[in-house]
Amino acid sequence: MSGPSDNGAAPPSHQLVTEANRAFYAATAKEYDNLGKGATVQLAQDNAASILERVPGIKDGQTELLDFAAGTGLLSMLLAPRVKSIYAVDLSEDMVGVLQSKLDAQPADARVDNIHPIAADLLASTPPQLEGKQVDVVTCTMAFHHFADPARVASVLSGFLRSGGYLAIVDLIHQDEPIKLDEPAEHGQAEGHEHGHGHDHGHGHGHDQQAGANKDNVIAHKHGFSRQDMLGFFEAAGLKLVEMEKSSQFNWRGRMFDTFLAVAQKP
Repeated sequence: MSGPSDNGAAPPSHQLVTEANRAFYAATAKEYDNLGKGATVQLAQDNAASILERVPGIKDGQTELLDFAAGTGLLSMLLAPRVKSIYAVDLSEDMVGVLQSKLDAQPADARVDNIHPIAADLLASTPPQLEGKQVDVVTCTMAFHHFADPARVASVLSGFLRSGGYLAIVDLIHQDEPIKLDEPAEHGQAEGHEHGHGHDHGHGHGHDQQAGANKDNVIAHKHGFSRQDMLGFFEAAGLKLVEMEKSSQFNWRGRMFDTFLAVAQKP
C-alpha cells in the first residue's frame, strides 16, 4: 500500500528515494547534530521523552529495542540508559559512522555500551546482526515521510517484533502546505536555521551544496500523515493502533511543524 504523492500521482520509487537520501545524508552527516541551532537535538529530546512515557513496552533494563533510521543516534543515546540493548540501524553509512564516533569518544567512566550501530537497508535485506532477531520495541522517528511505501516499512518493522511488541512512529502531522527543501529562508532566519528533525533524518543545512542528490526525492510524502494514513499502514502490517497523539513541535525557517507519536502493537 502506497499513498498518493502531493500532486495525486504515485510517490517516487523506493530506489529513487533510497539513492536520494543516501546522497543527502552523506552530505549532511557530520553537521547533522548542529542543524537548526540545536533544533535536531531538542526535538530528539522531546520525542524520546514522549516515547519513554507512552510506549508500554519499554521496561527499565529489560527491553530490547530496534531504532530504525537511527542516523547519528540522537534518539538511541537518549533511550539507551532505560533499555537492555538497542540496534541502531540506518541506511547511511556516514550517519552511522557519526554515531560510532560518538560511542568511541565516550569517557571510560561514563560509557553507553548497549548500542549496536548497523549500516543497512532493511527494506532490501536483513543484515547478519539481525537475522532471525526479534525485539520488544521498534522506533522510527521523523523518517516515515522519506519512504516511498510506508505501509511496506511498517510491515518490515513488524517482522522484527515479538508477539505483543510495540512499533512507535514519530512523524509530521498532516498539513496542507508541503515541506520544501529549497524554499528561501524567511526574513531574519539564518541560512543554517533549517528543518531540524530530532530524529536522525533532518533535512537541512548544506542541501544546496549537495552534488547529485535529487532534492525532490529526498521526501516522498511532503504533507506528513493523518490518523487515517497511519491506521492504514498499521492495518496492512497486521498491527493494532494503541494511540496517536501529538509528540512535539519544532521551527523550521520561521514555520512551525507538529509531530505525532503513533504506537501500534503486534498481536
